[in-house]
Amino acid sequence: MEKSTRPDRTAVAGYSILSPRARARLAVKTASIPSALATDNTALNPELTKVLALIDLQSFDGTWNIDSEKPLLDLTGLDVTKSPPNGVSDEIWVTIVVLRFLEDRIPKEEDVWGLVVEKARACIQRYLGPGGDLQLLEELAARVVVEEGKTGG
Repeated sequence: MEKSTRPDRTAVAGYSILSPRARARLAVKTASIPSALATDNTALNPELTKVLALIDLQSFDGTWNIDSEKPLLDLTGLDVTKSPPNGVSDEIWVTIVVLRFLEDRIPKEEDVWGLVVEKARACIQRYLGPGGDLQLLEELAARVVVEEGKTGG
């Protein structure tokens, strides 16, 4: 079997952004595309590749972790740890910023990330409790997504 000489487009800044599980999901999602058109699935839909990589970084409880800061920066172009509001943990803030990134920057892939965002919101709401203002935090995170998008995110 001859080794492919094509560059790996599923790597960002030296990080492999797709696990074997995510690669399999990408293959299923693009299986209906004729192979003559889809020489490289990730080149065909880089937004889907990003979404799957972000999903792969999500913790079981629905949050994104501050330990994933570098890969998240590479994938989103956002400094996800920038200015968390007082009283909000880094993990919850990172999660809110990522879910706003998905909603605001990659709305076309909602069929892929929809349940992931729903799970993240449920986790955030549990963290905030009944008196927590999730809407206000999402508005603050949306500003981060918009402002950093203007400066190169």
